[in-house]
Parts: sequence; structure tokens; C-alpha cells
Amino acid sequence: MDPFLTILIYSIYTSSAIILFFLVVIVFLRWKAAREEREYKLCEKEWEPLYIDYILGKSELDYVKSQFLKTNRYKFYRLFFTPYLKMLDGKDFEATKALCREISIIGHYRQKLLKRNLYDKATAAKMLGDFRCYQSIPERIRMLKSKNHLLILAAAQGLAVSNNPRAFRPVLKALLSNTYFTYEGATEILSRFGSEICPPITELLGEYSKGFVPAALNNPRKKNNAFRSLLPKAKPATVNHTLLVIILIDLLGHYRYAEALPVLNRLLAKADTETIVHILKAYLRIGKLPAEYDPGVYLKHEDWVIRNFAIQTTEMAPDKDLIPKLDQLLNDENWWVRYHAARALMAFGDAGHSLLILRADGSETESATIAAYVLASKEVS
Repeated sequence: MDPFLTILIYSIYTSSAIILFFLVVIVFLRWKAAREEREYKLCEKEWEPLYIDYILGKSELDYVKSQFLKTNRYKFYRLFFTPYLKMLDGKDFEATKALCREISIIGHYRQKLLKRNLYDKATAAKMLGDFRCYQSIPERIRMLKSKNHLLILAAAQGLAVSNNPRAFRPVLKALLSNTYFTYEGATEILSRFGSEICPPITELLGEYSKGFVPAALNNPRKKNNAFRSLLPKAKPATVNHTLLVIILIDLLGHYRYAEALPVLNRLLAKADTETIVHILKAYLRIGKLPAEYDPGVYLKHEDWVIRNFAIQTTEMAPDKDLIPKLDQLLNDENWWVRYHAARALMAFGDAGHSLLILRADGSETESATIAAYVLASKEVS
């Protein structure tokens, strides 16, 4: 037989065997997953009424514990309890946590946290966060210094839901120190800490706003302070004070923390363009304005995004002295600025409404077009 043909036949057989092997593995894994899912559904069907009766006080902890321990599978426990741990609070959460402690779930994941396996450590860090396990916080804070992104993320997520504001600064610094996490991702994780983080954030921004010079952030001769200590030492070029300030501002806006308004207004006076945008957005989310805030300066800003948000802030505290400036913005080069200027004028009552009617004179000027559009929209609504 031709040796080349022999090699070809052996190659086909080998390839077929490899393909068959992987198909068998895939089929086995799918069968195993389906079987596990069926088993879990049976457990869930049995556990749910037991758990509900326990939460309602109709069943004793010892009895419910004995029933759960009949199926001693921690993965099933995790699947069953995780949604409740995320949704509940107060006495219902504490009752659920007590049951989980009695069936050794918390102890199991505390042991997993010490394992070398990265997946086990990451899963444990997230679960212990859901349990609000204070005893494991030191271990999870140490995980924030890991070089593995998965462990940092898991530790940060777990600490964020641990109901412990003291972990906020270590998590914030860890997320800033690792450019793998985007601004949006870091902010989303940090927002899970709860509104208790707002006072320390306000204190940090207050320190920054009182004459804190940006150039001093990377000046080693300057004394350390709470704000500067949050910036990563290893990567000063990739993460700077502006990103930190913006994240903190957005968190205050997220929680509508009105007590921070005076600090935000001090920041506004020395802020760069991007920071100004986030401060104005925070005002809109909070739904209030600082007593000293003057939108007039920002209505004339060269950046249309700032003009746009500044216009929207005028609706919260209409000042008739601003009507001429809003009237000028009806001819702005940007459509959104013209639109919100017209919308803002509607909030000024008869004076603004009359001005829009005057501007909607049927001509094809930009002010006439936008005034007519907003008036028509108002009539339809």
C-alpha cells in the first residue's frame, strides 16, 4: 500500500477518534448538567415551602435545618439562597443567614476562601459578601491586592454588598489601581455599598475642594492625605485625580445625597470640563441646587454638553433674569441645546410661554423652528 495513503488513513482515524471523544465529553457534560438541574428543581420544590414557613415563623430553625441537611450539596444551597440573600433585609435576612450558618454554608465558603483554586476563592468571596460575613472581610480585603483580575473583581463585588462602609476605600483603590476595570464597571460595583458611603465621600471631596492643588497629587514632598492615598502609586499616568473625583461625584448623584451640594458647588468653581458635566448631572439627579449656584456662567460655556445640562438645572429654580440668556440659546448651534432651552422656558410660566409664542413666528430660523416644535409637543401632551 502507498505509504502516503496509509498516513492519510491513520490521520483520518485519529481525527475521527478525537472528534468522537470531544462529542462524547460534550454529551456527557450536557447530560450531567441536565441531571443536576432536575435534581436541583426537586430540592427547590421541597425546600421552598419549608423556607417560607421558617421565615414566617411557622417552623423552628432546628426542624428546617434537619430537612435541608438531608441533601447536603453546597452548590444547591448556593443556587437556592442567593436570590433571597440579595433581596431580603432586616429580620428576614438575619433569619436566612442564621439558617445558612446552621447548615454550614458560611463555614464552607470561609474554607473555600483559603483554597488555592481561583474559581473556588472567587465564588467564596462573592458568596461571603452576600452573607455579609464580617469575619471574612480581612481575607477578602487582602484579595484586593491579588494580581488576578478575577479575584479582585470577586472580592470587590463581595465587599460591596457586605454592608460594611469601611471596605469602601480599599475597594475603590483596588479598582482604580487596575485599568482592567472600566469607569462604568467600577462605579457600578461601588454603588452597591449603599448610601452609608456618602458622608465619607463628601468628606474626601471637601478636602479636595479646599485648595487641593492637582499638581500636588504626584509630588512626593507633599504629605499624604486621605484623598491622595486612594490614587494608585504604580500607575500615576493611567489613573489620575480627575477620574477619582468623577467616580465620587457620580456616587453622590446616584444616592441623591443633598448634603453634599455645598461641596459640589465648591468643586464646580475649579473643575475642568468633564468634571463640570458630572457635577451638573449630579445636581439633576439630586433634584436640588446649592444656594450659591449660578447657572449663568455655564449657559455661556464653549462646550455644548455643559450648556445643555446647565439649561436643565434652570428648570429646578426658575429665575426670570435668565430668560434673556435662554432666549439667545434658542439659536444655539446644537439642536439639544436649543431644545432644552425651549423646554426650560416653558418652566418659567407665562413669561417663558409668551416668549416661545413670539419666537414661533413661522419663519425658518432655528429659534422659530424649535419654539414651534416644543409648543406643539406641549399641546399634544
